[in-house]
Amino acid sequence: RSRYNHIRQRNLWKVAATAAAITFIPQLTRGDKSFCTTTTSTKKKEGPMLLQLTEKWQQSPDSWKLRFALPPNRTILGNDPFVPTCVSVKYKGVNESGEEEVLKKSYSPISHPSTEGVVDFLVKEYPPRPGGGVGAYICSLTPGESLTASLKAERMMHGSPVVSKRWKKVGLVGGGTGVAPLIQIVRILLDDPEDDTTIQFLSINRKERDILMKNDLDQLVKDYPGRFSITYSLTDPPENWNGEVGRGTRSEEHTS
Repeated sequence: RSRYNHIRQRNLWKVAATAAAITFIPQLTRGDKSFCTTTTSTKKKEGPMLLQLTEKWQQSPDSWKLRFALPPNRTILGNDPFVPTCVSVKYKGVNESGEEEVLKKSYSPISHPSTEGVVDFLVKEYPPRPGGGVGAYICSLTPGESLTASLKAERMMHGSPVVSKRWKKVGLVGGGTGVAPLIQIVRILLDDPEDDTTIQFLSINRKERDILMKNDLDQLVKDYPGRFSITYSLTDPPENWNGEVGRGTRSEEHTS
């Protein structure tokens, strides 16, 4: 089994290397020469808003998909239906010194930014601890309860907050709740009928139960054949695992 896993790790490293090359050296179609920069937009941040929980679905033993209703004054979460969004959630907790403090944590929606009336998040329920606990707080909410969130400034990706029609190929690598911001980008790219970008997604997790949003990702593969593909890899796979093994790092390549 060990030798077999080493071979699979070498194959995974090739997949990861390909995805990384596509991600960081994209084939631009708009003459954008600043694609290596990643900075935050200077646009002023907006004030806080109340998001009311309407539904929640457990995705794993410690993670949830949660749907919140937008406030009456907002049709969509952000200001542009085709630009990725992100919010900062506030929670009155305890800092590492044991003092009460308003804690903040950022979350990217897993729903398309053009979705009207509601927004979906994928949140991991980390155990409460000093200086943390925002995720546990969000996951403990019941339908009808609300949280306070602020829309963050647009994130500049390779010189622009816009992602549609910029690259021929895109490679994405993520795992756990880290797939959330990536899924939002995937939805934007695939939903644009004038965008022919192909996307290669590498999902790396420890155990099979840690693969989040798998049904959604697999459905995207079916809905967009030839444009979206995904490879799953586990670092602690079960005996009957048929996917890839390892993190796709050079250290695995050298030790195999």
